[in-house]
Amino acid sequence: MTATIKMECRLSGVLTDATSATCRVVDPIGTEVVADVAMTKTATGKYEYLYDVADTALLGRYAAIVYATVSTHKYAEHTTFEVDWK
Repeated sequence: MTATIKMECRLSGVLTDATSATCRVVDPIGTEVVADVAMTKTATGKYEYLYDVADTALLGRYAAIVYATVSTHKYAEHTTFEVDWK
């Protein structure tokens, strides 16, 4: 399974390329499994990271935290996804 983590960067409501866009992934027990990896630009102001969930991954809710710098503004957003199979 692959979890797709997406982010949009906007400045004054307009999609704008980030100077940097990174992602962290934390498993259900709080262990960081991905540390500040660069996200892939898919279009102006749009980024994604594909997280390959291992067959041995813990079941439960994972957290994804994305960070972006746009101009002089720094942003962070949090989302979650579920791993519910073995």
